[in-house]
Amino acid sequence: MKKIDWRLMIYPILISLVLGLGAGILGTAWTSSYLSDYAVQLNELTAPLRLSAQKPRNFPSSYKEAVDDFVSQTLPSVVQVYRDASGALGYRQDEADRVGMVLTTDGWVGIESGRTAPASLMESRIHVNNQWLSVQAQKFDPVTGIIFVKVEADHLPVVSLGKGREAHRGEQVFVVEDAAGFVVASVKGEEWAQDGSVSSDEPNRLLTLDRDVQPGSLVFNLSGEVIGLVRTDHAVLPIEAMTPSFKSLLEHQTISRPTLGVMAVDLSHGLDISATLTSGHTTGALLYGSGSLVRSGAARQAGLKPSDIILSVNDESVDASHTLDELIEQYRPGDQVRLQVERAKVGQTITVTLGERAP
Repeated sequence: MKKIDWRLMIYPILISLVLGLGAGILGTAWTSSYLSDYAVQLNELTAPLRLSAQKPRNFPSSYKEAVDDFVSQTLPSVVQVYRDASGALGYRQDEADRVGMVLTTDGWVGIESGRTAPASLMESRIHVNNQWLSVQAQKFDPVTGIIFVKVEADHLPVVSLGKGREAHRGEQVFVVEDAAGFVVASVKGEEWAQDGSVSSDEPNRLLTLDRDVQPGSLVFNLSGEVIGLVRTDHAVLPIEAMTPSFKSLLEHQTISRPTLGVMAVDLSHGLDISATLTSGHTTGALLYGSGSLVRSGAARQAGLKPSDIILSVNDESVDASHTLDELIEQYRPGDQVRLQVERAKVGQTITVTLGERAP
C-alpha cells in the first residue's frame, strides 16, 4: 500500500476551510443585512399607523377558499356597534346600529357615519372578538364621513387594508352589513360628479356596486382586504381616502388634512369641453370660472388663476389613475408642492404651500 503524504493534502483542506468560512461569513452578513433592511421597511410601513404586521395574503385558489378564509380571518376584525341600552336579556342582533372595522390592535375602530357629524357614540357598546367594549374617545372626519372611536382593548384582530381605487369592473367583493355575515356583490364601475367639477380637498372617486347594500357597510376583496365603505345604497368610498385622516389622528391626536383650495373640471372624467378651454388636453384639472379658486386658499395665494390647467403635482401627472385630490392628500399641511400648470398655452411651474383643513 502506498503511503499517504499528509503534507500534500493539508494545503487543499486548509484552503477549503478558509473559503468555506469566508462564504459563511459573507452569507451571514448578507442575510443579516437583508433581514435588517426588511425589518426597517416593515416597521416604517406598520409603525406609523400601529397596524398589526400581517403576512401578505395570497389570492384564493377557489371561491370556497375565499369564503372560508374570509369567515375565519376577516370577520373577527369586524365590530358591531350598539347604541341603545341593552334589555334584560342583553342585546339582540337586530338592535345593532352599524358595523365598523378594527384598525389597530389597541382598539381604534373606523365607522362610516355619513357626511354630517353623527350623534355621539360615547355611550355605545362595541362588540368584537367575543368582547363587549366601551367607547373611550371619538373623532369625526368631515372630509370622509368616517368616525374613529377608541375602545379599551389589546391584541384585537385588525383588518388588512386593500386598494379600492384599483378595483376593476366585474370584480367580485364581499359586503359586510353586519358582523354575523356578508353578501356578495360585484364592482360595477366608478362614479364621478356629472358636471365633472371636483374639489382638490375632498375625495371624488367613488366605486359603484351592482346591487344596493346597507349604507355604512364594509366592502372587502376576495383576499379579505377592506377596499371601501358604503356611502349610499351602491356607492363606495375607497379605503385610501381614509388613510390620511387616520394617520394624522395617530400621529398628532387630531384630524388634519392638506388643502389646495380649488374647484376644477377633471378633464379625464368630465363632460365634453371646448378645445379652446382645454388647449387639447384630455387629462389634468381645469380651473374653470371665477369660483374655481377658494378665497384665501393656498392656490390663490400662490398665484393660480381661472383657466389654468394643473397638469401635475411634484411631477406626478393628474390623470385618470391619479386625480388632483388623490395627489394632494398624500402630503401634509404646510408642505410645498410644485404644480406644473399651463396658462394660455404656456407651461410654468408654480410652488404652493398647502393649507390645512381641520375639523
